[in-house]
Amino acid sequence: MALPKTSLAVNRCAFPINFDTYKGCEHQCKYCFANLAPNGERVNVKFDSTAKDLTNWIAGSRGATESWCDWNIPICIGRNSDPFQPIERKEKRTLACLKVLAKSGYPFIITTKNAMCAEGEWLEVLKDCNFVMQFSMLCPDMDKLERGASSYEERLAAISKIAPYARRVVARWQPLFLELAPKAMREIPRLKEAGAYAVLCECAFLKKPLGKCNVYTNGQFLYPVADK
Repeated sequence: MALPKTSLAVNRCAFPINFDTYKGCEHQCKYCFANLAPNGERVNVKFDSTAKDLTNWIAGSRGATESWCDWNIPICIGRNSDPFQPIERKEKRTLACLKVLAKSGYPFIITTKNAMCAEGEWLEVLKDCNFVMQFSMLCPDMDKLERGASSYEERLAAISKIAPYARRVVARWQPLFLELAPKAMREIPRLKEAGAYAVLCECAFLKKPLGKCNVYTNGQFLYPVADK
């Protein structure tokens, strides 16, 4: 049974419990490690943890690596695979988990690049949840690299719909491409107007280059080494 997983970064992460409803991602962002196999082929989306797993976790069923979590530590949903990717419209696995969370009041942080969360039945359930919403979004120029995800403008509109019901809505700058940083900074007033509480800048994608290359074989972006 796939219970929520403890992050390997538990010693440096304030919220180390991960929960994913899917494996792989349909968004096919050009820079992302999650949607590419080592040979560059598309990874088929598979199912991961279930609403039943989540119910058991909330009830106190913890594995050996999570036995230290004896309080309602917030769960991070969508750390490894977007919970609102297109397949969710059909399968509604994330929706089933949100219903469990709404009923229990258990706290969670959920991360997405899709405006689906601000639509129809997903929004109706989120209204009753105890959550922080993180939208990964840097600036409109990223749309060409994130063709399978909602556009920047759609995510911005979703912030306005989600903000009245969330504890916080955060704009998450990951990845932060340095050449786009000035444009991202100019978006801050719009984010504030839409209802975002803060901007979270994570540098996980600013990898130290290995040789003269732009991309790892698993798809992670690298800044090139300048010729000397």
